[in-house]
Amino acid sequence: MITLTMRPYAGEADLEAIAHLINTCEAVDRLDSGTSVSELQRSLDEPSVDKARGLCLWEDAEGQLIGFGRLWIAPTGEVIDGFLGIRVHAAFAR
Repeated sequence: MITLTMRPYAGEADLEAIAHLINTCEAVDRLDSGTSVSELQRSLDEPSVDKARGLCLWEDAEGQLIGFGRLWIAPTGEVIDGFLGIRVHAAFAR
């Protein structure tokens, strides 16, 4: 059994690990959604991103990042819309 720990986003210290996880997933899934650390940082620095409540990370017992979740809710308007994206390392997804 795998022990997982869920934790909130810790800021810039997490960027490299998240980008690596996304790119590792991209190598398997081939969804044309890879990223760089700078692209990821720009994306997470958007005013609509609630870093405290909308980002979540999962690590294994050794502290390796194996999952990342992002909730995005569109700015207030007539239509309330949102997006939930989750990335799971391929070694743990099956």
